Amino acid sequence: MHISLQWVDWVLACGLFLLMSWVSSTFFQVRDRAATLGKRFIAGFAGGTAVYALFRMLPPTGASTWQLVSALALLAYAACMFVWAWRTNQTRPFDFVFSNLPPQHISQSGPYGLVRHPFYSAYCTAWLGAAAAANDVLLSGLSAVLIVIYIIAARREERAFGASPLGNTYQSYRANTCMLLPIPSRLRRASNSKQVPLISLTVRMSLTSSSDDERRP
Repeated sequence: MHISLQWVDWVLACGLFLLMSWVSSTFFQVRDRAATLGKRFIAGFAGGTAVYALFRMLPPTGASTWQLVSALALLAYAACMFVWAWRTNQTRPFDFVFSNLPPQHISQSGPYGLVRHPFYSAYCTAWLGAAAAANDVLLSGLSAVLIVIYIIAARREERAFGASPLGNTYQSYRANTCMLLPIPSRLRRASNSKQVPLISLTVRMSLTSSSDDERRP
């Protein structure tokens, strides 16, 4: 059972890393020098880390059962979030990470209704899952560095949105979503805040209707 779970994690991670590599090379646009440098850096660093992760994840790894189960959950989440985000934006691809070009549109459907950066969410949880399954100190360190890079990239993109003509729309969108992980309490508060104006409008319409009825002969 223990070894079988290790192989499940390895197969899932292998398929996910291959998919991420293919999508990164075919989906994201490279339209300026900053994006070109970003693509080279990510391809080298993340690609090398993925190869090392798959090597260290080969059974037996010494990871405990709870580590393997946690890794499976993280990798499954990453796979679902990544595919969902990719399919949502197939007709309107984004620029590659660290591009200096202004954002062209805001995605708010699909996974973007939960988190503002589902691709980065998938990357971060994939590295966490790989580190948990491999039970390797070096991989944990490399994963932490990559996660920090993705967080920096996400914040950089949010500043770009704020400074663009889409700024007001993005600020409203940002107030109602989570950054990387769909935190239920945050989403619940955002949902409640959306309902308050609707309730207020309904009450006003009801009172207006009642007043009109009273004035009728």
